[in-house]
Amino acid sequence: MSLKARAQEITIEKETSKEINSFAQSIRNIETFYCKEGMPIYIRLFECSSTITNLEGKDVVQYNLYMIVKQATGKNFGGEYGWFWIKGDFINPRNYSFDPKLRILSFNSGTENMPSTTSLSISFEQIKIN
Repeated sequence: MSLKARAQEITIEKETSKEINSFAQSIRNIETFYCKEGMPIYIRLFECSSTITNLEGKDVVQYNLYMIVKQATGKNFGGEYGWFWIKGDFINPRNYSFDPKLRILSFNSGTENMPSTTSLSISFEQIKIN
């Protein structure tokens, strides 16, 4: 599924493979979020470097995001998994914030001259761009 968010093309793919070994060497950062309200979920977000490109006369690294959304059952975060690739031109993703009531993950990316904000609505079954 390919969607546009604020003039930014983002592709979200539900992944069937549970292998993170294929991109383990390209991981720059890992973020973790919890939502204990309603149906509890656990979110782990991996920033994976993708390509180096020339932007504004500088070489910058574009990142894809890989997200694991785990449905919590009982006291522990055991249960089913949702695996997603979130592909887009995310240059220097940063400032992650998660609203557990709305289940919205927001973050900034881009350069100083070309900033971008992305907001994703997250559930165990799917991720939507707001």
